[in-house]
Amino acid sequence: MVRTRLRLYYIPVFLATALIPTWLIVSNALRYVPAISPRRGFLAQRARNESERQEDRGTSVIQHEISYQLGNSSEFGHNSRGSLNVTPKCNTTVAILVPSLLPGLLWREYKQFVDQFKRHSTPFGRGKKLRSLHLECPRQRCNVHVLVTVEARYLNASDAIIVNMNPQHMKRKHPKLLPHLRRALNPKIHWVFYGVESPQRMTYWDRSISEIEYHHSITYHSEADIELPYGKYSPNLLDQVTSSKRDWSANKTGLVAWMASNCKNTHWPRLEFVNELKRHVPVDVYGKCGTAKCLPIFDAFARNCKRVLAQYKFYLALENSECDEYITEKLWDNALNAGTVPVVYGGRKEAYQRLLPPKSFIHVGDFNSAKALAAYLQLLHSNNSMYNAYHAWRKYGNLQATQYPPLDPQLFCKVVPFTLAPPPQFKVAKNSGYFKSCRRLPGVMAERGSLKLFVPWK
Repeated sequence: MVRTRLRLYYIPVFLATALIPTWLIVSNALRYVPAISPRRGFLAQRARNESERQEDRGTSVIQHEISYQLGNSSEFGHNSRGSLNVTPKCNTTVAILVPSLLPGLLWREYKQFVDQFKRHSTPFGRGKKLRSLHLECPRQRCNVHVLVTVEARYLNASDAIIVNMNPQHMKRKHPKLLPHLRRALNPKIHWVFYGVESPQRMTYWDRSISEIEYHHSITYHSEADIELPYGKYSPNLLDQVTSSKRDWSANKTGLVAWMASNCKNTHWPRLEFVNELKRHVPVDVYGKCGTAKCLPIFDAFARNCKRVLAQYKFYLALENSECDEYITEKLWDNALNAGTVPVVYGGRKEAYQRLLPPKSFIHVGDFNSAKALAAYLQLLHSNNSMYNAYHAWRKYGNLQATQYPPLDPQLFCKVVPFTLAPPPQFKVAKNSGYFKSCRRLPGVMAERGSLKLFVPWK
C-alpha cells in the first residue's frame, strides 16, 4: 500500500518536470528581453561602465544585488586555512541555464550537485525563488557567483552561461531558446557546453543537443577545455615504486561478475553478449539484470557491493555506449579499485590504452567470439602468474576514481580564466572530438537478436 501511494504521488511530479512546454521556458527566458537594451534600466548603467568592468567584473546592478544578498557566508571555496588569503582580482558570475534545481531523472551526478547547491546557496530575486551560490576561488584570485535561472535579465548580467547541465529539463528546447538568447544578450558572454553522458545516449534522447553552439566545453573527453573524467591513473615517481609481490589471485572465490541496472537501453547488444558469455563461463550478474544481490539491499555504489566484487577475478566493465574515452565507474570503482581485472568494452582498445594503467584490462574486441573470450578467462584462472601480470601496474601508479565526475561548486572556479578574455568563435557540439569519439550518431538502441550482426569496435 505504501509503495502504491508513493508511485501515485510521483506521477504528477514526473509529468510536471518532464512535460514542461517549450513555450513556457522560452517565454520566461525572454520575459525581460526588452529591458536588456543598453538605453534602458540597469543595463544602461552597465554599458556606461563597460570599461571599468574589464578591471573589476561584477559592477552590474544585478551582480551587486546578488553580492548584497549573499555576502561572504558560503562554506565553499575556502582554502586550507579557512578563508581567502589574497585579495580577489575579479568577481565573476556564472549562470546555469535550467528552469529549476529539480534533480534529473537520468543524470544521477546532477542530483549530487543539486543537494550541495541547495544546502549552501542563498535565495534572491523576486519572491526569493532563485538561488545563488557564492564561491571563493583562491587559485584564480576571484569571487564567483553561481546562479540557476532562465531569466534573461540575470543571464545578461553573467560572464558565462552553462548549457546542457540537465538535458532532461531542457529536452528539445535548446534550438528555440539559445538563438533568441544569443541575439538578445551581451555578446561578451561566454557560452559553456556541459556533458558527462555519452553523446550516443544524449542524441538518442534529444538529437538537438548535437546542434548546440558554445565557446568552451566541460566533458569527460580529453579534448574538453575543462576535463571532467570519471577516473584517472597517475604513474608514481621512480622513488615511489613499491616492491610488493602480492598474489592477487588469493582469496578470490568467484570468477566473473557483472553489475547493471540498465538492461535494455544500450547502443550495442550488451545483455545478449553477457548471456552468450554465460554459456561458456560462470558469470554472476548483480542488480536488475540478474539474480545476485549485494545484501542487505542492492546499491551499485554501496561499500558492501565493492567488497563482494573484490572476491571475483574478473569484472565485466561494459559501457552502454560505443564511445572512446567514455570510461565510467563500471571500470574505475567496480573493477580496478575493487582489485579485479576488468573485461572492457565501449570505446576502441586504443582509447583504453591511453587512459588506463598499462596491461590492466582485457578488451572484448581482441576476441572473435564470446566463446574465445571465455576460454582466455579460464586460462588466466588456471595460471596465477598470467593473472597477476594484469595487476603489475599497481606497483607503479595510483588511481583517482569517482562514482561520477565531481560535479561540485568548485568546478565553476575553472571557468574564471576563460571569462577574462573575449569569447572565441562559436563551436558546434557535433563537430567536437567529444561527439566524434562515438562509433555512430545519433544514438540507436540495440534490438533483440542483434548479437548475430554485432562486430566489436576494435
